[in-house]
Amino acid sequence: MDRGRELVARVDKTIADSAEQSAGSTAMVDEIVNFVETQKSSADEILASIRSISGMVESNAASAQENAAISTSLGECAESLMDTVAQFRLKKSQHTAAQAAGRVSWYGGEEDTGRG
Repeated sequence: MDRGRELVARVDKTIADSAEQSAGSTAMVDEIVNFVETQKSSADEILASIRSISGMVESNAASAQENAAISTSLGECAESLMDTVAQFRLKKSQHTAAQAAGRVSWYGGEEDTGRG
């Protein structure tokens, strides 16, 4: 009978040890699950940030294209304005030459005065 009690005590201790180890394993698994969930949450935030940055890059690229088109258009307008100003300068120098020849009337147009 002592031997039976001894076996029961050993089985009881083995079961208690197994339960304790199982509880420890469960705690480790829970800790791993929490860690994985935290990592997933962080990865989701990083992905959202990358998508946001990607959207900003696309928007900036579109703005850069618009600015390039505007710059080209402004350059063309500047060239046109320079051509127009050059015509006025030419007309002014022609006007001055005509005035020197005595062919300009009071209204600024050319008039044949018979002197030329």
